[in-house]
Amino acid sequence: MKRLILVVLLVLGLVAYVRLNARHPHIHDTYYIDFGSHGPGAVQREYEAARQAKEDADDARREALEAIEDARREVDEATRDAARDANEALSDAAREIRESVEGIPVPIVPGTRVTTASPAPPAPPAAPRAPARHRSARPARRVAVASFTPPRPPKPDEIHKVVGRISVNEERAKADARRQLQEDVATWLEPYVPASWRPSERQLEAMVMQTRLTPVEKSFEKPYSTLYVAELDADFSAARRDELVRSHQQIVVRDRMFKLAGLLGFVLVCLAAVSGYIRTDEATKGYYTNRLRMLAAAGVGAAGVVIYQMIA
Repeated sequence: MKRLILVVLLVLGLVAYVRLNARHPHIHDTYYIDFGSHGPGAVQREYEAARQAKEDADDARREALEAIEDARREVDEATRDAARDANEALSDAAREIRESVEGIPVPIVPGTRVTTASPAPPAPPAAPRAPARHRSARPARRVAVASFTPPRPPKPDEIHKVVGRISVNEERAKADARRQLQEDVATWLEPYVPASWRPSERQLEAMVMQTRLTPVEKSFEKPYSTLYVAELDADFSAARRDELVRSHQQIVVRDRMFKLAGLLGFVLVCLAAVSGYIRTDEATKGYYTNRLRMLAAAGVGAAGVVIYQMIA
């Protein structure tokens, strides 16, 4: 401990010495040369003396810094030694206060030996806390899902029988029965849709419930080959009629939308032609008025023909 105190005092003394030297002004800053009272040789000697004094001061400062560094290292070593000695002393003291007990190979701390023990259940864990309830800002909206209901089968009195004409083969017999079915459907829908409208082949196919082919033997003066007659059972229920009427209405709405779009397109073409004619006529100062009129009229006519072909 005395050694540590001496080292600390030495370090403090060196630090104070360095600070005092740092406060003194440099020799070359305050040195005054009087050229009137001294000759050139005296000036040279004074300069050499000042330079030597500066070098001595630098050497002294360097030695002081080295001494401070050595003192710091010695202080660090002394501190580590003191800490090591303190740890060893504490370990020795801990070993000294322990006592040897019969039956235990290592010394123990007095009062920590237990000779009797009773079993006890562990403490039950704490009950978990219920999570905080978060109230939703708005209740969830229920989305209605449309349920699909299969179509109701037609009643026996709603089944219409269609008989075709006699044909030479099965394909022609079926085609003639389909033609007759189309005419019967047009007559059946006449109060609801125009007579000129005909359902599509897919809709007619959906109406057919059963197809039967009946061979017919015909012989006049000499026997012919076997002929065929096709019979169809078609769905002529009210639900099927409503479906066909709804399909016709959708087609009518679509055609009207196409016609309206074509009319608006034709109007826009006319406006564009008039605007282009006016601007071009002003830009050319009226030199090509007749030609521009013919060009605008031709453009409007061509657009009208194209739009009519699209919506017709």
